[in-house]
Amino acid sequence: ADLHERWNFQANPTDPNNLIVGRVNVEVLTCPDDSSSYGTDGGLSYAINSGYAERKTFYAYSAAIQAGQVPTQATVHMYNIIPADWDGDGEAPGEPGAWTEPDDEDITRDTGVSWLAVRADNFSLKISEVYDGASNTLLLAENINSGGSGVWSDPAPPNCTFVYPIEPSQINKQNFSDPPSPAGVNGLPNAMKTAGEDTPFPSSNHFQIVNFALCDGSVRAISENIERTVYLRILTPAGAKRRFADFVPEQLLDGKDF
Repeated sequence: ADLHERWNFQANPTDPNNLIVGRVNVEVLTCPDDSSSYGTDGGLSYAINSGYAERKTFYAYSAAIQAGQVPTQATVHMYNIIPADWDGDGEAPGEPGAWTEPDDEDITRDTGVSWLAVRADNFSLKISEVYDGASNTLLLAENINSGGSGVWSDPAPPNCTFVYPIEPSQINKQNFSDPPSPAGVNGLPNAMKTAGEDTPFPSSNHFQIVNFALCDGSVRAISENIERTVYLRILTPAGAKRRFADFVPEQLLDGKDF
């Protein structure tokens, strides 16, 4: 409560006063087995599920901050700018000022739970939009490379999210559940834990496992040897149920969308 009261919600996260708050050592945000974060100011050992990522847009937020710029929606890891042609119609979300592709954008959004909001909008999924089931969808993961900026409150995607890397130019509608990774990059648990701070993939110092919290609040230890297609299905809130223009969600008896 005291940190909440000290945080200036009207200012940028990089505001000097907010940085002071973000550097406070909050033990619950760190894992005792994460030597780079545990017991350190601003330490962070956990990350939130932010779906499939293209490396260029994923790191744009951090680059803008380092250049002294204010990041815009068009320069962050956002589902509506990742040029993935999931439906195979020859069109994909383009660069700023080019074109949009709502069907592809919706599918990309459904690959993650939390999307960075630059403005006041909340682009993250609601629990009612987790169509694969809250007990089958990853929410948080250990990552010993989180918190690379030294501030747990820094919303830069490499600092506090985990993703699965894709190469948009190789995507087609047949490989939604198993897109190819860029060469030399592997988003599976522990596959790149020695790659250094701000590596946005799940990792831990526990023997051959990484702990995950699911959207229903349960915690599971997942093997680093998990089969990739299985991992992708529990990563994505709607990985097994692709969206199309005529998609209609189930309805509860009270008429609200399920």
